[in-house]
Amino acid sequence: MKNVYLIRHGSLPEEYDSLYVGSMDVPLSEKGRQEASAIGEFLQDLKYEEVYASPMLRVQQTLELSGEAPALTVPELREIDFGDWEGKSFGEISKDWPLEVKEWFEEKEDFSFPKGEKLGDFFDRMDKVIELLQASTAENILLFTHGGVICSLVCKLITGNYKKVLGFEVSRGSISQVRLFGQGTGVLCSLNYKLEIIEG
Repeated sequence: MKNVYLIRHGSLPEEYDSLYVGSMDVPLSEKGRQEASAIGEFLQDLKYEEVYASPMLRVQQTLELSGEAPALTVPELREIDFGDWEGKSFGEISKDWPLEVKEWFEEKEDFSFPKGEKLGDFFDRMDKVIELLQASTAENILLFTHGGVICSLVCKLITGNYKKVLGFEVSRGSISQVRLFGQGTGVLCSLNYKLEIIEG
């Protein structure tokens, strides 16, 4: 049995609220920096053996500000590439790409974000992360990563597939936990845990 703690990076500047941010390398906001520090407070009382992180700036900043650096950078933990949808709101996307949005919601693995990543390729990346987790001998593992990655990993680990992955939502600056048993089966122990940020 092992515990996997899935940590989403902190908040981004307000101008990116409600926009799709995948391959864009955006830094944390001040709120995001405070959330990263709060994550560090939570982790102080947690014993863990391995730390893995996405190479993207917002994750690396969260890692550093939480005090958990260094970690092993894993390229597969980067967020999905939304292509032409990067930096756009759902309203804009629905207006300009209605058919593509419908196909995305149907969760077809052959769906590709316009000029972006194929959904099946993204899930292949997630399978490699799961293989990494299963091969590890550590009892407690930290993953610093992104919302889409966490939703996909949680969905696959507790259901055995990626169907209904859009039924999960993970907040920025939050910590989720999955407990893994033999044969790669898992149970969700917590989702979207956040420490209260005290304004100083």
